[in-house]
Amino acid sequence: MPGNSSHIAEITAVSGGTVTSPQGFSAGGVYIGLKSRGEDKLDLALLVSDTPCSIGGVFTTSAIRSATVDLDRERVASGQARALIVNAGIANTCVGAQGYKDAEEMTRLAADCLGMAAEDVLVCSTGVIGVELPMSLIRSGVTEIVLDDQGGNQLAPGDDDH
Repeated sequence: MPGNSSHIAEITAVSGGTVTSPQGFSAGGVYIGLKSRGEDKLDLALLVSDTPCSIGGVFTTSAIRSATVDLDRERVASGQARALIVNAGIANTCVGAQGYKDAEEMTRLAADCLGMAAEDVLVCSTGVIGVELPMSLIRSGVTEIVLDDQGGNQLAPGDDDH
């Protein structure tokens, strides 16, 4: 647009890049037993930013959704976050009010480990529907996660990592 002085940054693909390729991000993951055991299979992970990040979200309108969706929808309204805790193996869906309590506890656990407010942490869960999260495994597992600025594949393995 003529007269527009805003600068549009050039987007460059990072070959072999992960969620920790941008400066200031670190991630890590552990196996705690939510999924069946396998070589290099991880089922609890953290992604952390050194500074608050601007965030936005698009959420399902389905009546059947994870409690994590409801919690994240509330937190995205603030417009910023610093961390994400993710579990794979159990979706935290169709478990009633306990699912929301567990999602909140997951963010508190991550926040305590990271030295930040729980409101700055988002949560994602994927896996089997209708099973409550084994919070005792998550409580002990989150403290075992080692963050690394090269830890992106521990959170979200790339095509070469399957």
